[in-house]
Amino acid sequence: MSAVLQVEELKHRAALARIAIIKAGHNKGPLHFASSLSCVELMLTAMNLMAEDDLFFLSKGHASLGRLAVLEALGKLDASWQEQFATNGSPFAVHTSYLPELGIIAPTGSLGLGPSLALGHALGARLQNPHHPAKSCVLCGNGECNEGATYEAFLYAGAHRISNFCVLLDHNHMQLDGASAQVLPVHDYAALFRALGFTVHEVDGHDLHALEQCLRAFYQAEPQAQAEAAPLAIVAHTVRGKGVSFMENALQWHTGALDEQHYVQALSELEQALCEQEQALSKRCGE
Repeated sequence: MSAVLQVEELKHRAALARIAIIKAGHNKGPLHFASSLSCVELMLTAMNLMAEDDLFFLSKGHASLGRLAVLEALGKLDASWQEQFATNGSPFAVHTSYLPELGIIAPTGSLGLGPSLALGHALGARLQNPHHPAKSCVLCGNGECNEGATYEAFLYAGAHRISNFCVLLDHNHMQLDGASAQVLPVHDYAALFRALGFTVHEVDGHDLHALEQCLRAFYQAEPQAQAEAAPLAIVAHTVRGKGVSFMENALQWHTGALDEQHYVQALSELEQALCEQEQALSKRCGE
């Protein structure tokens, strides 16, 4: 496993990833900016803690833009992807492509299939190495949790205590057709996962300290403790469009194109946040 970054450095990388999302998506037509911005911290924390054999599945594949930006922020992808993104013939697609060299071993397919893919990997890892199986983590959106296939995977994982399986729920409370509470409400995801047999943490999905604490326990558990554990679900409350004021919780930005005015505003807000974050980090380092 490569060196694990500390939380303060992850905050810096998260700010860089958000800027990369806006830059890569500019002049590329309607894209899923807001859905990518909501899950930056979730992907960043999980990918930072993964061992070489562990796998991360992005079930809400329309956040591929965010995943690529996070890979760049972690030093796993050159910045040249930004120019190639969403262009003809490019491997960097609007929805997750098959890029095994980047640890992306499956395209998304229809939303809701990611948990089954991730669970299959977790089960295979247990057969290959029963005493220390690789971990499998899947990021889902709350909208796709309306799909029945997700619960088949969750039911199986909980019933059979597939302890090397983790679900990250990007609960930004919105989906394609509107607010989730109006489309098909689930009043308590944490209670739902507990009923299915998961260990559950409910956190602020932009709080890197909280996310790191939950995921470190999963990724670095001793083999014996892991074998006796339940699968993990982290219900992360997030803001769709996090960091860009006109995108935050705005339904019309499920899919949208940035004109020049919006591009300049988004970049300005995110670069200001990066500057403030760097100043705070510099101050803490000097104390």
